[in-house]
Amino acid sequence: MRPRIHVLSGGPYHPVAAQFAILQEDLGERAEISCYSGASAFEQLDACDVFVVAGMHWTDCAPDRHVWPEGVEPCSYTAPTDTQKQAFVEYVSAGRPVLGWHGGIASFDDWPEFGRLIGFRWDWRVTTHTEYANWTITVEPTGHPVIAGVDDFALDDELYCNVQITPGLEFVVHAWARYHDLRLPMIVTAEGDRIAGAGRTAFLANGHDLKTMASESYRRVVVNTLMWLLAI
Repeated sequence: MRPRIHVLSGGPYHPVAAQFAILQEDLGERAEISCYSGASAFEQLDACDVFVVAGMHWTDCAPDRHVWPEGVEPCSYTAPTDTQKQAFVEYVSAGRPVLGWHGGIASFDDWPEFGRLIGFRWDWRVTTHTEYANWTITVEPTGHPVIAGVDDFALDDELYCNVQITPGLEFVVHAWARYHDLRLPMIVTAEGDRIAGAGRTAFLANGHDLKTMASESYRRVVVNTLMWLLAI
């Protein structure tokens, strides 16, 4: 059976399901991607090998607000149940891998432990983003598998500022983007620390829309990261 990648999808602004359909083509037979919108994704954790937090679901979300990508059903926020929360806690504490993708780290803002367990969190009080533009992503020579075969590249996206990292988490930044005098981390990996038994986690700050996905270098980073999380 192919490894299974389950994606928390849905929410405004980002066409997550369409983005991961492109990545499925890049992955081919190496893994199978399934998307689940909202908190129902936590009910599928037993059946997945990597959980990707990509869709945005937060307390201010409502059908009459925000921009909803084509093909995405507008929805109101639904908080996860205690059972769904516990499923995610057990998933992470069992050493199973997580990927925080772009705006997904802003989800479930009324459940602080969620961001702590990913390792990377959008704090609505201090985290923000730049304008959408063409940026240069500078790759560091870390020798890590997530950047294998990738040199500096340009892509159209927005950059995230002041992403909060779980205290005590030992992380490695593999690529940056410069915004004025700031060097903003774009590709980050870590292992352990968030809760007893925690395994691999990663954060990819890019991934706003389908134009972003036009970058072959970025898509290679995503595939590399998924393969590293799967330990393949």
